[in-house]
Amino acid sequence: MKTLILLRHAKSDWSEPDKNDFDRPLNERGEKDAPIMGRAVQNLDVPPQIIYSSDALRAKMTAEAISSASGSNTPIIWKNEIYNADAAEMMGIIKTLPEDYESVLMIGHNPTFEELTSYLISGGQAMLRFPTAALAVLKSEMNGWKDAAPGMFTLEIFINPKTVKSIGKGAGKE
Repeated sequence: MKTLILLRHAKSDWSEPDKNDFDRPLNERGEKDAPIMGRAVQNLDVPPQIIYSSDALRAKMTAEAISSASGSNTPIIWKNEIYNADAAEMMGIIKTLPEDYESVLMIGHNPTFEELTSYLISGGQAMLRFPTAALAVLKSEMNGWKDAAPGMFTLEIFINPKTVKSIGKGAGKE
């Protein structure tokens, strides 16, 4: 079984509209949400063995916070290709993941992660809204990453910081 965890970077700072998109950092909310999602990653049944992240500043800051907050100091590989990749290009990256990794976390951007998730779980038929710092856990019975194809994954978990915070406060309990 292969587990692919997709996480959109946390909320970025738009206070300097002329700043190069690649160099935008996280804003205050993003800096708070990333560690929350790191703790959520820590609690997954199959935590990631490695993180592949876009090397845009907001994604890097998210990846570092995730790794630190999860307590695992999971190794991070910076992949510039993730920054401007579309869903088809992301599939190419997934197909080349080392086979010895059973669980991989990828951190990137929208609209790519919305499209990629839809492609993986339904061949592109379902569209899932992916707010900042949202996390999707996808599982597949495929033998190896090279076998990844449309519709081969099942969406096991989809959470965002707001959901994690409400669960932490006992939402839904009477």
